[in-house]
Amino acid sequence: MTSFKHLFLSILYLFVLVATGLIGFPLIEGWNLGDSLYMTIITLSSVGYGEVHTLSSAGRIFTVILILFALAFMAYFTGSVAKILPEGEILKILGKRKLESRLKKLQDHYIICGYGRIGKLICSELAEAGKKFVIIESNPDEVDKHLRDSKYPYIQDNATSDEALLQAGIKKAIGIVTAVRSDAENVFITLSARELNPKIYILARASDESAEKKLKIAGASKVVSPYTLGGRRMVSALLRPYVTDFLEVTTSFSKDTLQIEELTVESHTPFLGQTLREANLRNTFGVIIVAVRLPNGEMLFNPGPDQLL
Repeated sequence: MTSFKHLFLSILYLFVLVATGLIGFPLIEGWNLGDSLYMTIITLSSVGYGEVHTLSSAGRIFTVILILFALAFMAYFTGSVAKILPEGEILKILGKRKLESRLKKLQDHYIICGYGRIGKLICSELAEAGKKFVIIESNPDEVDKHLRDSKYPYIQDNATSDEALLQAGIKKAIGIVTAVRSDAENVFITLSARELNPKIYILARASDESAEKKLKIAGASKVVSPYTLGGRRMVSALLRPYVTDFLEVTTSFSKDTLQIEELTVESHTPFLGQTLREANLRNTFGVIIVAVRLPNGEMLFNPGPDQLL
């Protein structure tokens, strides 16, 4: 039983004692409710005031019993409080309720499964971009060291659990990142996420090529291998250092740098059905159209002015 439950039971015990006094004094002494309440309170608190009315022998026995139970209550209550204060359970409970309130309000957010090296970097970039997200981390050491005092909303649970994903608001989320160290767990999380929210975008981490294939079969929208990606980035920095520098600038979320963004031409967009020349995006917004994704999924780079949106 937790310390908080002990405290709750001790408060319930106090109400029972007060109710006993309110019932006992009228039955034994024939007092009214006000006198009975006053006598009960001064008896339980042991303040030492005089009796409201002269007590009969039965009334004195009842009062003695009430005092003994009051002393037992004080010992139990003091023990509960003494246990709660050093453990900081009150602060934990308040913090947990505040966190649960934040989670209920989340919508169109991202879920990050795993707060390891990859997860930390992803959260940092999302925070820099001003995006909403919630973290699911099962390692208590990681939670205590990095998450408990952070500003990030988190859930201490295993991301393979449907309950954890539902608590993280997967049905209202727009994306989920499976970044735990185990490929098997990443596959399991991907399967669960796809089942709970068929439309969600799933970015999965893979350690090797075989895991990458399994994750795609499980329903991952995109699979990334940090080792493969890191190796390619290092070779690019070695052979094409200026190109690499340019890509780092354009993929940064800093507001002071050039950014590459992707925009969807929605049905209500005035540019729908226009050519790039007619839309005049460069002169109107100062943007450069790098590529256009065609309806068949093909990516057309450096589109011409007659390319239809």
